[in-house]
Amino acid sequence: MYRIAALNPKNTEEMHLKQIIVNADDFGRHTLINRAVERGVCGGLLRSATIMPGGAAFDDAAALAARTPALGVGIHLTLVNGNPVLPPAEIPSLVTEAGVFVDDHTALTVRLLRGSVNLDEVRAELAAQLRRVEAAGISPTHADSHQHMHVLPGIIDIVLDLCKEARLPAMRAPRAPLFVGDFGGVGQLIGRTGLAVLARRAAAKAKRRGIRITSEVELAATLAKSPIFAVTGTNGKTTTTTLLGLLLAEKFGKEKTRVGGNIGYPLSEAVLEAGEGGAVAAEISSYQMEATERFRPKVAAVLNVTPDHIKRHGSMEVYQAMKERLFREMATGDWLVLNYDDERTRSMKERAACPVFFFSRREALEEGALLLGDKLVLRQDGEEIVLVTTAELGIKGAHNVENALAAAAMAHLAGIEAEAIRRVLRSFKGVEHRIEHFLDLAGVAWYNDSKATNTDSAIKALESFSDGIVLIAGGDDKMTDLTDFMHLVSERCTELILVGDAAVRFAEAARAAGFPAAHIHDAAYSMKTAVYIARRLAKPPAVVLLSPACASFDMFDGFEERGEVFKRLARELA
Repeated sequence: MYRIAALNPKNTEEMHLKQIIVNADDFGRHTLINRAVERGVCGGLLRSATIMPGGAAFDDAAALAARTPALGVGIHLTLVNGNPVLPPAEIPSLVTEAGVFVDDHTALTVRLLRGSVNLDEVRAELAAQLRRVEAAGISPTHADSHQHMHVLPGIIDIVLDLCKEARLPAMRAPRAPLFVGDFGGVGQLIGRTGLAVLARRAAAKAKRRGIRITSEVELAATLAKSPIFAVTGTNGKTTTTTLLGLLLAEKFGKEKTRVGGNIGYPLSEAVLEAGEGGAVAAEISSYQMEATERFRPKVAAVLNVTPDHIKRHGSMEVYQAMKERLFREMATGDWLVLNYDDERTRSMKERAACPVFFFSRREALEEGALLLGDKLVLRQDGEEIVLVTTAELGIKGAHNVENALAAAAMAHLAGIEAEAIRRVLRSFKGVEHRIEHFLDLAGVAWYNDSKATNTDSAIKALESFSDGIVLIAGGDDKMTDLTDFMHLVSERCTELILVGDAAVRFAEAARAAGFPAAHIHDAAYSMKTAVYIARRLAKPPAVVLLSPACASFDMFDGFEERGEVFKRLARELA
């Protein structure tokens, strides 16, 4: 995918384009695309492009590639919406009467499912495309395809055979999020679901054949000229990463410090903006580690591992293994920060090849970052450094003590002075959508915790308040165990308002935990109704807390939209 914007390559310091172009598709399809690629390379934005062998401007693209050695060129295999390399008479099952490929991947898929596509013709055409690229003096760095047709059943096996024969080191496989942008209806949902399944199967087949599927995280690491400080875990990633970014800026400067990854900003863009002499704080999810083999941060932290994303990964064991990939390549000279209080993360020390620095809220560690009474303390090599008290800490709650300890440990290992750490810990007030106090209405405090997409995260939010909570929960159900969550709901909540797909199961679990049925309210799929109910029921000194313990995709594009809608509706009551 490529993105074009006004850019003066002679003045890149003043450019307004903020989106890094990682790979430009359709290279060679049109001279305008070729010129856009050229401008991207000159502007330092573009490192890769995939060339279309049957494109009308193929020769022009090949000439550009020859005079631009900094540009990595892959092959953009084409069976739809383009021109073949072989004569149409040799591949009749792949072309229309006009001698061109069918219009789109849907048309090709229909032909394929009907048995109308001759796979021998597919092999011949794709082999011819590869030969044309090689004949132009290009050694492809990777392969992908126009409209992702290379992941289709039968075709993927041919593509992998050709990649193996040509010794192509990597293949791109698409990611297909179900809910991005405007909802396009059931057809879109079916299409994206099918693409996601096919892409994962393609990646698995490629891996078995020794062809690497590279993640954006790993690509970013190869581009990085400054150290990456990586954070993963089930909960607390965003708060810890954001705090870490502020801490790193104390040493490396605001202009040379970037925050990226799963936090909403591409890591590849972050590392390029940091350049040399800087630092990058990276939030890393288990999803991002699935296709990552050689990622090596300078300092990494695993905050915790609790049940989440099990539907995707299949088991808790696989989910944990994805988390452990974060430090698989780390060695002497690197540091791994682990949560001593979490049994799963504590045990990771046994599998780490680099030194480990623990943090703990419960144990008086001889070495590590710890809570000593009400003081956050660092201990290393016989030295003890007192940072701040919990009262001085800018973010509240026991879970945020853990996040602060982890970030402080990473900052300390990065060589940041204690006084700078203290200053940031006192001033940092948290991130949006995480136990965010945004409104006081008629003596009732309103909190947005939309980022609590699992029960463990919601439990930490509930633990931040003593009692009197009017809780709004529910959404896209992850089917995790609700026992501990609902016991805490029974102890600290006066009212439970449920929304979304999870409402029925959550209500049953609440009643089983002893929560009175009369205080359980069904708002269906309406956040507006939930807010109105909360407004009516909440009396001072109660708090209204949105902490869903669920994903948001049954009603929203993401937890951010859910939180924004909640805040807007609540403010409209004021």
